[in-house]
Amino acid sequence: DVGCFDGPKRDRGAVDADGQDLSGQHRYVLRFSNDQIPEARAFWSITLYDELFNLADNPIKRYSIGSLTQGLVFGADGSLEFLLQHDRPAAALEANWLPTPAGKFNLFLRTYLPGPGVMNQSYVPPMVRSPICSITRWSACGLPE
Repeated sequence: DVGCFDGPKRDRGAVDADGQDLSGQHRYVLRFSNDQIPEARAFWSITLYDELFNLADNPIKRYSIGSLTQGLVFGADGSLEFLLQHDRPAAALEANWLPTPAGKFNLFLRTYLPGPGVMNQSYVPPMVRSPICSITRWSACGLPE
Protein backbone atom coordinates (compact mmCIF):
# COMPACT_ATOMS: atom_id res chain seq x y z
CA ASP A 1 0.00 0.00 0.00
CA VAL A 2 1.56 3.27 -1.15
CA GLY A 3 0.09 5.23 1.78
CA CYS A 4 1.74 3.07 4.47
CA PHE A 5 5.37 3.47 5.46
CA ASP A 6 6.61 0.89 7.90
CA GLY A 7 10.15 2.25 8.18
CA PRO A 8 11.89 3.72 11.21
CA LYS A 9 10.24 6.56 13.10
CA ARG A 10 12.04 9.06 15.30
CA ASP A 11 11.30 11.66 17.96
CA ARG A 12 13.77 14.35 19.02
CA GLY A 13 14.16 15.72 22.53
CA ALA A 14 16.23 18.79 23.40
CA VAL A 15 14.53 20.00 26.59
CA ASP A 16 13.62 18.44 29.92
CA ALA A 17 10.14 18.23 31.48
CA ASP A 18 10.57 21.80 32.76
CA GLY A 19 11.35 23.16 29.28
CA GLN A 20 15.06 23.69 30.02
CA ASP A 21 17.74 22.76 27.48
CA LEU A 22 19.26 19.34 28.13
CA SER A 23 22.79 19.85 29.46
CA GLY A 24 25.54 17.65 30.84
CA GLN A 25 25.72 20.12 33.72
CA HIS A 26 22.65 18.32 35.13
CA ARG A 27 21.69 14.74 35.91
CA TYR A 28 18.52 13.31 34.42
CA VAL A 29 16.34 10.22 34.49
CA LEU A 30 14.35 8.99 31.52
CA ARG A 31 11.76 6.57 32.93
CA PHE A 32 9.65 4.32 30.75
CA SER A 33 6.80 2.76 32.71
CA ASN A 34 6.02 -0.81 31.68
CA ASP A 35 3.34 0.40 29.23
CA GLN A 36 5.54 3.22 27.86
CA ILE A 37 8.36 1.06 26.51
CA PRO A 38 8.39 1.79 22.76
CA GLU A 39 6.49 -0.58 20.50
CA ALA A 40 8.82 -1.91 17.84
CA ARG A 41 8.70 -5.20 15.97
CA ALA A 42 12.45 -4.96 15.29
CA PHE A 43 14.11 -2.73 17.92
CA TRP A 44 14.17 0.75 19.42
CA SER A 45 16.99 2.99 20.59
CA ILE A 46 17.77 6.34 22.16
CA THR A 47 20.81 7.99 20.59
CA LEU A 48 22.53 10.97 22.17
CA TYR A 49 24.10 13.75 20.10
CA ASP A 50 25.91 16.89 21.17
CA GLU A 51 24.51 20.33 20.35
CA LEU A 52 26.00 20.12 16.83
CA PHE A 53 24.33 16.72 16.26
CA ASN A 54 27.59 14.76 16.46
CA LEU A 55 27.85 11.61 18.52
CA ALA A 56 29.20 12.64 21.91
CA ASP A 57 32.46 10.91 22.86
CA ASN A 58 32.35 9.27 26.28
CA PRO A 59 34.43 6.94 28.46
CA ILE A 60 32.36 3.79 27.83
CA LYS A 61 31.86 4.38 24.08
CA ARG A 62 28.08 4.14 24.41
CA TYR A 63 26.27 6.37 21.95
CA SER A 64 22.82 4.83 22.19
CA ILE A 65 20.83 2.62 24.51
CA GLY A 66 17.69 0.62 23.90
CA SER A 67 16.09 -2.76 23.34
CA LEU A 68 19.29 -4.33 21.97
CA THR A 69 21.50 -3.11 24.83
CA GLN A 70 22.84 -6.07 26.79
CA GLY A 71 22.38 -6.14 30.57
CA LEU A 72 19.71 -3.44 31.04
CA VAL A 73 18.18 -3.48 34.52
CA PHE A 74 14.38 -3.32 34.65
CA GLY A 75 12.36 -2.34 37.70
CA ALA A 76 10.27 -4.94 39.55
CA ASP A 77 7.20 -3.38 37.88
CA GLY A 78 8.69 -3.79 34.37
CA SER A 79 9.71 -0.13 34.11
CA LEU A 80 13.00 0.93 32.55
CA GLU A 81 15.00 3.93 33.78
CA PHE A 82 17.99 5.45 32.03
CA LEU A 83 20.47 7.75 33.71
CA LEU A 84 21.54 10.64 31.49
CA GLN A 85 24.52 12.39 33.02
CA HIS A 86 28.11 13.39 32.34
CA ASP A 87 29.69 11.87 35.43
CA ARG A 88 29.94 8.12 35.92
CA PRO A 89 27.26 6.70 38.26
CA ALA A 90 27.82 3.99 40.85
CA ALA A 91 28.87 0.69 39.27
CA ALA A 92 25.47 -0.88 40.01
CA LEU A 93 23.79 1.77 37.83
CA GLU A 94 26.15 1.76 34.82
CA ALA A 95 24.07 -0.75 32.85
CA ASN A 96 21.35 1.89 32.31
CA TRP A 97 23.70 4.88 31.91
CA LEU A 98 23.80 6.91 28.71
CA PRO A 99 26.76 9.30 29.13
CA THR A 100 26.22 12.92 28.14
CA PRO A 101 28.70 15.56 27.02
CA ALA A 102 29.51 18.38 29.45
CA GLY A 103 27.43 20.83 27.39
CA LYS A 104 24.06 20.78 25.64
CA PHE A 105 22.79 17.65 23.95
CA ASN A 106 19.90 16.16 21.97
CA LEU A 107 18.20 12.80 22.17
CA PHE A 108 16.59 10.84 19.35
CA LEU A 109 14.21 7.97 20.02
CA ARG A 110 14.07 5.68 17.01
CA THR A 111 11.75 2.73 16.51
CA TYR A 112 12.41 0.21 13.75
CA LEU A 113 9.36 -1.56 12.38
CA PRO A 114 7.29 0.56 14.77
CA GLY A 115 4.14 -0.73 16.41
CA PRO A 116 0.69 0.75 15.78
CA GLY A 117 0.87 3.36 18.57
CA VAL A 118 4.05 4.81 17.09
CA MET A 119 2.69 4.68 13.54
CA ASN A 120 -0.58 6.46 14.38
CA GLN A 121 1.23 8.89 16.71
CA SER A 122 -0.78 7.95 19.79
CA TYR A 123 2.43 6.81 21.53
CA VAL A 124 3.89 9.56 23.71
CA PRO A 125 7.43 8.98 25.00
CA PRO A 126 8.21 10.01 28.59
CA MET A 127 9.87 13.32 29.38
CA VAL A 128 13.43 13.61 30.59
CA ARG A 129 13.31 14.62 34.25
CA SER A 130 15.67 15.65 37.01
CA PRO A 131 15.99 12.90 39.59
CA ILE A 132 13.69 13.19 42.62
CA CYS A 133 16.62 13.06 45.01
CA SER A 134 18.34 16.23 46.15
CA ILE A 135 21.50 17.38 44.39
CA THR A 136 23.14 17.50 47.83
CA ARG A 137 22.10 13.89 48.51
CA TRP A 138 22.90 11.99 45.31
CA SER A 139 23.69 8.93 47.41
CA ALA A 140 19.92 8.63 48.03
CA CYS A 141 19.71 7.69 44.34
CA GLY A 142 22.75 5.41 44.44
CA LEU A 143 24.84 8.06 42.71
CA PRO A 144 28.24 9.22 43.93
CA GLU A 145 28.25 12.56 45.77
